[in-house]
Amino acid sequence: MLSLAEWIVLTVVDEGPTHGFAIAALTAEDGAVGRAWHVPRPIVYRSLDRLGALDLVRVQSSEAGHRGPRRSILTSTPAGAQAVGEWLERPVGHVRDMRSELLVKLALRLRRDLPAAPSSPPSGRR
Repeated sequence: MLSLAEWIVLTVVDEGPTHGFAIAALTAEDGAVGRAWHVPRPIVYRSLDRLGALDLVRVQSSEAGHRGPRRSILTSTPAGAQAVGEWLERPVGHVRDMRSELLVKLALRLRRDLPAAPSSPPSGRR
């Protein structure tokens, strides 16, 4: 099971090839995603390591950093892309998660031009 921070990082990687510093900028307090839920830079990199170990993201290539070491360009694996799609469609499980998980899911869905609500009700519910 992934933490909310790991879901956020995986979803951002699934948007297209990116690197840890760019993810950290998006999830910073003033970042596009960070305004909904802030993920500190060390947690971004820890999440990337775990997602790689779970085979949900992989290094696609590397490039020279602007002022530092080479950057690993990451992309989601097919399993990672599938997990993101399912997570974005899954309703928030508990009312206590409304502030955190629901708000960030809405922000991430809007970044993908997805409607705020899933297209069909979850199976078994009406």
